Amino acid sequence: MRQDKALKILSDNLDDIKREFGVKSIGVFPWSESPVCGCNYDCGGPLAKEIGVVVDYKPGVRPDLRFFTLQFRIEELFDCGIFLTTLNGDYDRTWESIDTLLKDAVYAED
Repeated sequence: MRQDKALKILSDNLDDIKREFGVKSIGVFPWSESPVCGCNYDCGGPLAKEIGVVVDYKPGVRPDLRFFTLQFRIEELFDCGIFLTTLNGDYDRTWESIDTLLKDAVYAED
């Protein structure tokens, strides 16, 4: 998925995302990952992660399981898999430095 298309979708749904999930800001960054199963067709397995999404929550908001609900909601909106992380990298198990990952992030605006 292209970054500009993802930003447009996020911007169009930003008010709902902020209200429902306690999000302060949300953005996208380049990311591409093949499906876990390695197939080149829709086998019903895990979606390939085509773009990264970073979320920053409002003060006092603890994402808990809502983090994963947010991931599913965005994947539904984008019609593709995403790599979702928080601004401070709480849910990032892949990268040692969140700064390296997010240097190219672009944020959605109202």
